[in-house]
Amino acid sequence: MKKEDFLKLGLTEEAAAAAEEASRKELEGYVPKEQAEALQAQITQRDADIAELKKAAGSDSEWQEKFTALEDKYKKETEAMAKQLADTAKNSAVDMAILKAGGRNAKAVKALLDMEKITLKDDGTLDGLDLDALKKSDGYLFSEETTRIVGTGAQAGTQDADSIAAAFEAAVMG
Repeated sequence: MKKEDFLKLGLTEEAAAAAEEASRKELEGYVPKEQAEALQAQITQRDADIAELKKAAGSDSEWQEKFTALEDKYKKETEAMAKQLADTAKNSAVDMAILKAGGRNAKAVKALLDMEKITLKDDGTLDGLDLDALKKSDGYLFSEETTRIVGTGAQAGTQDADSIAAAFEAAVMG
């Protein structure tokens, strides 16, 4: 996300700049959706090619073993990539939830979370993430919203300038 996006979420200028930097670093290994879909299409084509070659090999057991070994290898690699993609999506969602909750340092907050208990649902929501309890126990990790009274607090317009000057003169002169 860009700094402007974080500012729209209500973060301060400094927090938005830090969040933008953290987001940029986190997304360095991210694969855009179009590229991921293209890679998925290549994997599907690869699997079809292997199946076709397996049929063409016929009953030759040596070739059958090689194809089976390749299928197993590709299946493991595909599962590893899918897990890595799911973990990246979950970590990004947790980071955004921490930033929205006013977290000062997402890495420090995540160190106190049990990431194994947190799951990312299909609709993009997180299950098992309780930042409110963490805010109560470790509030220093989160920014507090503070309100500031603007003005002096005095009621406006009850006296005219001459009466104020006369009261001041009387108080000073005795």
